[in-house]
Amino acid sequence: MVFLNPKTVRRALLILALAGFLSFLYGVFFYHAGQFAETNLFLWPFVPDCPLAALLVAAVFLLSYFNRKSSVLSFLAATASLKYSLWTLAVLFAFSDYFFAPQRAFLYSVLFIGHSILLLESLLLAGTFDISSAAFFFSTLFLFLSDFSDYFLSTNPAIPATPHQLFLVGVFTFFLSLFSILAHFHWSKKHAKFFKSWRLFRELHRHLYADRKIPGLG
Repeated sequence: MVFLNPKTVRRALLILALAGFLSFLYGVFFYHAGQFAETNLFLWPFVPDCPLAALLVAAVFLLSYFNRKSSVLSFLAATASLKYSLWTLAVLFAFSDYFFAPQRAFLYSVLFIGHSILLLESLLLAGTFDISSAAFFFSTLFLFLSDFSDYFLSTNPAIPATPHQLFLVGVFTFFLSLFSILAHFHWSKKHAKFFKSWRLFRELHRHLYADRKIPGLG
C-alpha cells in the first residue's frame, strides 16, 4: 500500500488546525460578539457553539501534529463538531428563505461550506481514539448543559423562529446531542473503516489513530 508522504499529512494537520483556530476567532469576535455583550459571563462557554467545536477540533489536530492525543479532548471535539455542524446545516435549510435572502446569501453560503467542512472533520475523527469513562462523562455533561443553557437560559444562536419553532429546534438539538454521542461511541469501536476510503482522509485518519496520549488528559 502506498502512503502519502508523512510531511504532507503533518502539513495537512497543521493547516486544518490553523483553519479551525481562525474560525474560532471569527465566530467569537465577529459573529457572536453582540451575544457575548448580552450574556452573563458565567454562560459564555455556551455561547459560541460552532466556533468552540472548531477550536476543539483544531486542538485535536494540533496535538496529533505533535504525536499526542487526549481521549477527553478527542471525544468532546468529535461529538461537538458532529452536533453543531449538523445543527447549523439543518437550521440553514429550515430557514433558507431568511438566511439565503440576497442581502445575506454570501455570508451564509460561506458558513454553509464552513460547517460542511466541520462535519467532514468530525467524520475524520471517527474511530481515531478510545473512549475513557471520563471522556464519555465530560462530553455528555457538556453537550446537555449547552442544550439547557441555549433553550432555557437563552444562549442559543439567533434564528428567525417563532416560539413554537424554537421549541421544536430545542427538541431537535437535544436528540442531536444524543445522536452525536452514540454515533461516535459506536464509531470508536468500529474504527470508522468506511471513512478510510479516501486517500488523504485515510492518511490523516491513520496519523490520528496513532496510540499516543498525554499523561493526565485521559
